[in-house]
Amino acid sequence: MKIIRGLKNINKIIGHSAVTIGNFDGFHKGHQKLVDQVMSTAKQKSIPSTIITFEPLPEEYFKIKSFRRLTRLKDKLKMFQNIGIDQVICINFNSDFSKISANTFIEDLLIKKIKAQYLIIGEDFKFGSSRKGDYELLKNYKKMINIIKIESFLENQKKVSSTLIREALTKGLIEDANNLIGRPYSISGRVTQGDKRGHELGYPTANIDIYKSYAINGIFLVKVLMENNQKYHGLASFGNKPTFSGKNTVLEVFIFDFNENIYDKNIEIIFFKKLRDQIKFENTQDLKHQMDLDYKNALKIINKKNEL
Repeated sequence: MKIIRGLKNINKIIGHSAVTIGNFDGFHKGHQKLVDQVMSTAKQKSIPSTIITFEPLPEEYFKIKSFRRLTRLKDKLKMFQNIGIDQVICINFNSDFSKISANTFIEDLLIKKIKAQYLIIGEDFKFGSSRKGDYELLKNYKKMINIIKIESFLENQKKVSSTLIREALTKGLIEDANNLIGRPYSISGRVTQGDKRGHELGYPTANIDIYKSYAINGIFLVKVLMENNQKYHGLASFGNKPTFSGKNTVLEVFIFDFNENIYDKNIEIIFFKKLRDQIKFENTQDLKHQMDLDYKNALKIINKKNEL
C-alpha cells in the first residue's frame, strides 16, 4: 500500500482512481461498507483504490473539548493495508486546509491534483470550509467525476457512526461498541516504564504509551496481542489512577500467566467487558482487595465463556 503524506507529496499519487474521504475513526461497519464499494469499483474499472484521511482529525484541530479519538493513525493504516487498499493520502488538517472552499476542494484537489475518476461518499458527507460542500454540490461536477452515494449502515434502526461508538464506550457498553465496529475495540501502543506500583501490589502491569485522549475509562477484561501473535487474557486499567491522585491518563494491563520482558515492544489491548469504574480508595490495602476481586471476577467470566 502506498502512503502519501501531505499535499506537498500529492504528485506521487497514482491518478484516475476510485476515491473515498473521511476520518475513518474506529473504522466501523459504516466505514467498511463505504470502503467495500471503493474496492469493488476499483476492481470493476481496473483502477487503484484510494482513501483520503486526515491527521490530526478536524475535531482535534478545532480543539473540541468533548471529542475523544477511537483509533490512532498507525492502526487505521494497518487496517487499510490488511483489506487491500492501494493508496492512502494523509492530509495534515491545519489552518490553511481548513479554509479551503468546497468548490476549490473539488476542482483543485479531487479533479486537478488527485485526478479522481470515481468518488464514493456516504449520504451525509460534508466537506470544505464550514462543511458547506455536500452531494448536491458534487452533482454539478458529474461530467468531470463520477459520484457514487452509499446509504448509511443501520444497526437496530440506528445509523452506525463514530459518535455512537464513542457514546457506547463512554458508558462502558463495550459489547455494544464492538458490535457497531464489527470487531472488538482495541488500542495499540509501545510498552514503557511505569511507576512499579502494580508490581508492589502483586499485579505487575505493562504500561502502554498511548494517544492522550480516548473515549474509554475504567477497569476491563481484555486480551493482549503480542508482536509474535500470541494472545493472553488480562485486566486493563484506563484512567488517571485516582487512588494515587494521578493527573495523566494511563493505560496499563496485568497480563495473566505471563512473566516476560516486553519493554519497547508493541502490543494490542483488545477490550471485551468493562468490570467497573476507576475508584479512589482510602489506602492501598483497600485497592489490593478490590484488585483481587477484579481478578476473580475476570476468571469467572473467562471460565464461563469457555463453557459455552
